[in-house]
Amino acid sequence: VRVEYCKSKARRDRWKEEVQLLCEELRRMMEYSLWRSKWWLAKRAGEEGMVPRDRDPDLVEGLDAYASQQASFMMEKHSLLAKNWMPLMDHAKKVLERVPDIGTLDFELQDEERRVDEDM
Repeated sequence: VRVEYCKSKARRDRWKEEVQLLCEELRRMMEYSLWRSKWWLAKRAGEEGMVPRDRDPDLVEGLDAYASQQASFMMEKHSLLAKNWMPLMDHAKKVLERVPDIGTLDFELQDEERRVDEDM
């Protein structure tokens, strides 16, 4: 019985850790897509530190369009992640709150078991 308890507890702990890691990975993906969108917006000409020097106006316009397109793509990615995964993340967090935190069980060994353990 003790062995089964230990195996079950280990499986539960691995499952719990895996769910926590997945939630954190999704949170980081969403944060990254927001950050990257802002980063692309900051790369447009005229933004702070992004002054076009002796560049062809058509090239500057193209680079700005590309930066805006990439920023839009990253915002869309963030929106899709939030739409598709936030309900699942919320559910996973609720499930984790309901999973009891089982401590270690202490067993009192019988005389026969003590002798067997000592002989080993």
